[in-house]
Amino acid sequence: MRRVMGRIGRAGAIAMAVIACLAAIGALVVRLGAVPYFESRLLITQDPTTTTITPESYGVAYRARTIDSHGRSLQAWIVNAGAKTPAILFFHGNGQTIHDLACVQAYLYRHGISSMVFDYSGFGQSTGKATVRNLDQDALAAWRAFVAWAGPARAKFAVGYSLGTGILLHAAARFKQRPDGIAVYGAFSSIKHAIVHLRDAPAWLAPLGPDIWNNVAAASHLDAPLLVVAGADDTIVPPAMGRPIAREASSARGGRYVLIPGVGHDGIVAHMPAVWSPILKFIQARVAPRAMATRGNVAGPASSTAPGMTAQPL
Repeated sequence: MRRVMGRIGRAGAIAMAVIACLAAIGALVVRLGAVPYFESRLLITQDPTTTTITPESYGVAYRARTIDSHGRSLQAWIVNAGAKTPAILFFHGNGQTIHDLACVQAYLYRHGISSMVFDYSGFGQSTGKATVRNLDQDALAAWRAFVAWAGPARAKFAVGYSLGTGILLHAAARFKQRPDGIAVYGAFSSIKHAIVHLRDAPAWLAPLGPDIWNNVAAASHLDAPLLVVAGADDTIVPPAMGRPIAREASSARGGRYVLIPGVGHDGIVAHMPAVWSPILKFIQARVAPRAMATRGNVAGPASSTAPGMTAQPL
């Protein structure tokens, strides 16, 4: 009887080990398969022929250039507000192209800020395919090109929006020249959480998914101050997702969270004075005041302040 029980026990242990191995293999398959699923379902590129809007449409001169990213050509626009003005590299959101940011570049120019915007691989007129790996490579290539263009005299900042927050924060720790500051708007805590919130995957599947663009984890590795701005009416990315990002950054190089009432996910374009006000103040605090000479107001609300905007406790 003992021998029989012993054999049953060993057989059971072997069966449990086999089940554990199969479960691990299954989880790995799910993780590997989830990346292409995410790329095909959630990375939304845009036809560049749908619009011809440029910064010149808003009365601001710009220069087009091409950035090489591992053999792929990334399309970029540069607006120069002056040789010693601070400069921003902007990482745009999903379904956007540089054309959607023409008004933002004009707005920044009129507030004494130079800027560069670019399209990721597969977005707009940029060549290549929109994949997680390619977009991560694009971030490093764009930052190198931005630093080379901006030169040593300018303070350099990086700003990310929505999808661009993940691309930026994931790459920032690998920038050879660290930014003077980083700001994000509409930042998700991680792609897994964003997918569940948007109901593109059931909640139970999230733990098995790949940990792509985990902004909370990335914030702990930043070597630059971080400003997290969120719209209180954002239904695409819950504003609460930004708090742990700022909290992690706060324990590293310093993080701050600002919540703006009455503004949704598209606020960085649709409500520029409200959203950009804390970002401009964040930049101003890190550069000489003479570099921030305002060049007049843009169309729309005359003030760049945001009534009711408050810094939130982490």
